[in-house]
Amino acid sequence: MIAAVVSFRHMHELALAHGESPLAAALIPLPVVLWSGRTRR
Repeated sequence: MIAAVVSFRHMHELALAHGESPLAAALIPLPVVLWSGRTRR
């Protein structure tokens, strides 16, 4: 869980630094963070 939060924050800040809107910067990391939280079978 901690890694997911750190990853989200990093990608969010990176997107903002590259000129994305706040909404886009919040949405861009979601697929990666959600995928990483899946359990493996």
